[in-house]
Amino acid sequence: MSVQIVLITQSNIIEGQEKTYQQYIQQTIPLLVKHGGGVAFVGAGIPGGTHQYVNNAVLTFPSQEAMQQFLADPAYRELSALQKTAVQDLHTAYFTPRRQTPPPEQVARQAFEHFRQGLASGEWQPFLDMVAEDVVFRFPIGEWKGVHEGKERMAQFFAYVRSAYPDGLFITQVHSVATGGQTVLFEFEDEGTLRGNPYHGRVIVAFDVRADKICGYREYFGA
Repeated sequence: MSVQIVLITQSNIIEGQEKTYQQYIQQTIPLLVKHGGGVAFVGAGIPGGTHQYVNNAVLTFPSQEAMQQFLADPAYRELSALQKTAVQDLHTAYFTPRRQTPPPEQVARQAFEHFRQGLASGEWQPFLDMVAEDVVFRFPIGEWKGVHEGKERMAQFFAYVRSAYPDGLFITQVHSVATGGQTVLFEFEDEGTLRGNPYHGRVIVAFDVRADKICGYREYFGA
């Protein structure tokens, strides 16, 4: 399960209500699973903290919607009455785990492999999936010369590339990869058939990376 939301609960059992609390737990777990949730950790508090709780649980959900559906389930609302009878000092909180952003070169290298496959096969969707909606791209020559904006516009550009190289354009050698800040450059040679004529080129493409997306693309031709 892909975890998007974590729900933390802390409480202390009211003396004499241990059986009520166990009844609450036993009936709640199946509802949690029904809504895609899970139990990551349970345990007592560690002495020495600012406040000690006997019950600590970390629950996980695939989305905030799934968590809200669990909490709003009529069956759970009935069970929550048992919880209120059995515990005191109840505290809850939920949050979204912070995603670790991969290094720009890692993102760019993955995008470049999809780019390579797109040139060869005309299947650009894997590359476009890594492109930001507000991507800005530049092409140096021809009818696409200049600066363009937007993912949809980029999809149109790559459809044009496929029409120019209907049998595919193949990267034959990558000469260098260079990273500077959020920009990663790839220098390579490619070859194919350009509208019926043999083609061989030496090219540099620059990817600007933002988080895990390509937000900028520039292409340069050389001899």
